[in-house]
Amino acid sequence: MNTYRHIGENNDKKKVFKILPTTNQEIKLKVKDVKRGTLTIPIWNYSSLKYNVKVNGKQVKYSATPHGNIAISLDQNIKSAVISVHHLTPRTYIGLVIFIAVLWGALILIYLINFFRNHFKNNLMRHSAK
Repeated sequence: MNTYRHIGENNDKKKVFKILPTTNQEIKLKVKDVKRGTLTIPIWNYSSLKYNVKVNGKQVKYSATPHGNIAISLDQNIKSAVISVHHLTPRTYIGLVIFIAVLWGALILIYLINFFRNHFKNNLMRHSAK
């Protein structure tokens, strides 16, 4: 198994996958002469993400291998398979991004308020001392 070189396994035999045009949340792979049984895809299965895995447009169930890759079970031989893996972004990620953006905005606002308060205070002191 080599995710970097797009090498997966089909019933413990190495298979080279070709990457097709992808999007930010989906990757498509093409593989030829897939035998019935377990197909391990050279994509990491992150436990915090959920995936929609399709083979030639048909949704299939997936599992994680002991090495952390995505594996699917095929009930028939396929001459040419296009596998798409679409990850679903958890709502907690979106909440965290919003929280961090608000936090950064508050920090910048506090910095600007202190900067201008000190700037005007120093200017007033210089002008009143003259």
